[in-house]
Amino acid sequence: MNDWDWLLLALAGYVAVMGLVRMMRARERELVDELRLEFERQSASQSHDQGQAQAA
Repeated sequence: MNDWDWLLLALAGYVAVMGLVRMMRARERELVDELRLEFERQSASQSHDQGQAQAA
C-alpha cells in the first residue's frame, strides 16, 4: 500500500467512527428524553395519587 492508500484508509476510518459517534449520541439523547418524560409522568401520577389519598 502506498501513502495515498493509507491516507484514504485513515480518512474512511475517521468518517466511519465519527458517524457512529453521532448516531450513538443521538440515541443517547432520545433515551434520556424518554426516561425523563417517564419519570415526570410517574412523579406527577404519584403526587396526584397522594393528593387523592389525603382528600379521602
